[in-house]
Amino acid sequence: MRSSTPRRFRAPLTLLVLIALCLSSCEADRAGRLINDAGRRHLTGDQQGALRLYEEAARADPAQPAAPYGKGLALRAMGRVPEAIVAFQESIRIGPRFRPAYIELAKTQVDQKLQNDAIETLERGHRHMPDDEEIQSQLEYLKALRFAETMK
Repeated sequence: MRSSTPRRFRAPLTLLVLIALCLSSCEADRAGRLINDAGRRHLTGDQQGALRLYEEAARADPAQPAAPYGKGLALRAMGRVPEAIVAFQESIRIGPRFRPAYIELAKTQVDQKLQNDAIETLERGHRHMPDDEEIQSQLEYLKALRFAETMK
């Protein structure tokens, strides 16, 4: 089968693909470094600095669910809970099998007295990761609490 690309253009196209892959990998590496630095800032209490780095990481690699997840942690620590919920939801949208986002979103929803939303969040996580024991146990716990509330 003959290629429709003229012979003289094949090598440069291959080179362009390799360059694009390298740049993509470089951006992913950069995002990983930013996420690590942001995590250190978060742990030392510099939430504003962590937030800035998580946002920069999200721009560097929009397919990385850890950046909006970390952003959610920083926002929640700053008391900006509605924005934290949106960030956790964004993390789940990007990485539907990224367990920490489901767990932290559900914890945040419980803290906001949104138990039914937390159960829905964990059920969604369970559908994506049916063998995940942490999601399963958190889901069973919240359902038991909901049942206990109905018995009062």
